[in-house]
Amino acid sequence: MGNVYWDSTTSRPMVALGVPSNTTDGRFLGALAAKLSLMPVVSSLHSLALERSGTLDLVTLRGEILASSSSTSPGLLAERMPRGTLDGLLATDRG
Repeated sequence: MGNVYWDSTTSRPMVALGVPSNTTDGRFLGALAAKLSLMPVVSSLHSLALERSGTLDLVTLRGEILASSSSTSPGLLAERMPRGTLDGLLATDRG
């Protein structure tokens, strides 16, 4: 999976995915690659957000914001969750 980026042609957040294709004996044949829009994820986050005044974000373990229920913009994709917030969430998750 590549980094999430803003596609200026479609005005949507996108991600590139790639999967190798090998023969049964392990030889590399090629790869299947696709460029996917994250707008369905943004729509899902928006419908799952409990309060209109709050937001629901999808972030990586490094704090990179992939999608948000609040908005979608090139600037949002450049933002990072504050380290302290991320550490607190990860500590809670690991219980």
